[in-house]
Amino acid sequence: MVQRRRLISVLLLVALGIGGLWYLQPWRPRVEVGGIKINPHAALDPNKNYTVVVWDWELPLLWSEITHAQVVQDAVRACMAQYPNIRIELVVKGWDESDQAVHDALAGGNPPDVLGMPRGVRLLSPDYQIPLERFLTQDELADLTTAAQRAVTHNQHIWAIPRWLNPTRWVIHTERWPTSPDPWAHESIPPVYTRQEWEESLTEARTKNGSSGLALNILDPWFFYSLMVSATGRTYLDHAGNPQWSEESIYQVAHMLQTWVKKGFIPKDVEAAARTRLGDYWSGSAIALAPTNSWLLHHLFQRSGMLDSPEAAPSSPALTQTTTAKLEEVQRSVMWTLPPLINNRMAVAAVVSGYGVFRQAEYKGHDHTQAAVTVARFLSRKLSAWEATQLFAVPAYYSEIDAWITGSRLPEQDLYALLTWTEAAVVAPLEDHIARLEEQIMLETALPRLIHVLQGTLTPEEFARELVASPVSALAEFRGP
Repeated sequence: MVQRRRLISVLLLVALGIGGLWYLQPWRPRVEVGGIKINPHAALDPNKNYTVVVWDWELPLLWSEITHAQVVQDAVRACMAQYPNIRIELVVKGWDESDQAVHDALAGGNPPDVLGMPRGVRLLSPDYQIPLERFLTQDELADLTTAAQRAVTHNQHIWAIPRWLNPTRWVIHTERWPTSPDPWAHESIPPVYTRQEWEESLTEARTKNGSSGLALNILDPWFFYSLMVSATGRTYLDHAGNPQWSEESIYQVAHMLQTWVKKGFIPKDVEAAARTRLGDYWSGSAIALAPTNSWLLHHLFQRSGMLDSPEAAPSSPALTQTTTAKLEEVQRSVMWTLPPLINNRMAVAAVVSGYGVFRQAEYKGHDHTQAAVTVARFLSRKLSAWEATQLFAVPAYYSEIDAWITGSRLPEQDLYALLTWTEAAVVAPLEDHIARLEEQIMLETALPRLIHVLQGTLTPEEFARELVASPVSALAEFRGP
């Protein structure tokens, strides 16, 4: 009897040991975050309930019959229906609400499990943000577009599950552009022009119909930034905060813009030009408009009739199979294109959106982390095509491309061109403090000095020298939250 009890005890200990080994799986590679070694292959416990906190930001889609927050809520409900033991606490913040709450939560060691990043994916904290490449299957990694995966990767780690990429675009008025394709031709591919071709077309338009050239908002730092990305193929700062734009490249772009002012393509009064650029574009005094964003593109396409459709748009395209019919014919008086190709280089400044996953100071366990990744994965894929359609962006998944093309009212050639351009996307540095430093220098240093260049009170050479030197002093003064 005693021997039998000992044997049973030994067997129980062995079973417990095997169970513990299976749970811990020490033979599998771990993901270390802030000293915690996380098992990326941990399974969800079907007998356990998980609560995953998700923070996201509202996208103000004024033209949509359903709000973005409602679509996110629908996606959350669909996720909970598919994973009944996961309860999601969703917080949708206003678009104009700052990210200070995120930094406060990180400082307190209690960030949300999943964080939406519609303004751009960032590496916010190496102590709490979880690299995700080991959580994704080979099939999932293969389904990510090359551009999207590259945009969220730093030091060989994927720091968010991407949703979409939104490259910068300029727009031309096809009826006034001298060398434009037939605006009625549905199969016409949106053109991309070099700097020289832009100057030739602007000169010809000015000679033939008195066009003043470009309707620009130079007060938007994105205008100059995207031109520099086009010229160099790089962001202003690298991941260590060092400038990547040479004096020569900055001089080249500044001198080009100064020359365009002298030729009358750009008004010298940049503030007045920014206020009147839409009127200038629609009145015919300008043949191109820049920079654009999703809301401006919607206005341009809507007013030109390109978004008209005989069928009503579905209330929640992300969650239904209903699609919107395209018009068979539409006069494409508005056609998007890239900023001028400088040095014959195709490089496009872009924003990548995605969901980051975080641990907390009080670690909740490998299975909880897996639940958070499951939610991020589900929401990203569920929202990718619908958000990309609404924002004129590109979904992050190859498998969502067909749904994106079918759901859009724009000509397919425009979308395929956008898809091609996105392969050359260049996004801001992922490290949050470097990205914010870059934004600060563009707004506080580059923009006011560029205005002086255009007004003739600063030379392009002086501007280039100052901008190359700016990161050194700015890094010394910069303070993150």
